[in-house]
Amino acid sequence: MTDADTQYPADAGVRFQDLSRDELLRLVGLWGNLVRALDGFWYLSVMQQIDNEQALACDIEVWQRLIKYGLDRITEQFDIHGDDLPTLFRTLRFEPMFAETEYRVDFLGEREAVMTITDCHILRALEKDGGGREAQICGQVEPIIMRCYASYFNPDIEVTALQLPPRSGSDSLCCRWRFTLPG
Repeated sequence: MTDADTQYPADAGVRFQDLSRDELLRLVGLWGNLVRALDGFWYLSVMQQIDNEQALACDIEVWQRLIKYGLDRITEQFDIHGDDLPTLFRTLRFEPMFAETEYRVDFLGEREAVMTITDCHILRALEKDGGGREAQICGQVEPIIMRCYASYFNPDIEVTALQLPPRSGSDSLCCRWRFTLPG
């Protein structure tokens, strides 16, 4: 039995505000993992029922819609405004797909930043599957997704993949992206 079991035994009236900080953080991590799992499950379902080409097309369309939907809510909830790179990265820390992804952002001045992703649950799952789909997902879908995140704040932000899978080993970095705001 865990502390949570004894603290909230079968109490349907327990609300989020009743949870400890640690429980809330674990819950946020769980939700991020559930979003990733849902993404994978529906993608595989389309791939198995139709084909991989249609699964990729659906994946891109769904993410384009979800990114706008999510960023609309995140920027409103946290009163985030702006059209620059700091605003983009300030917002991404609240985005579920980035919540459990390990990454760092290095600013190279006000108009350029490099995001290095060092642990990606999706990439690990693709590598574990062994089907080689990481080249398509990371090489075709992710560039579009990264541009969607950036263009939400400013359509002039350029996104360039600096390093993409496949990677040489499981402890090497996952991917690296450059974000540039011309001007």
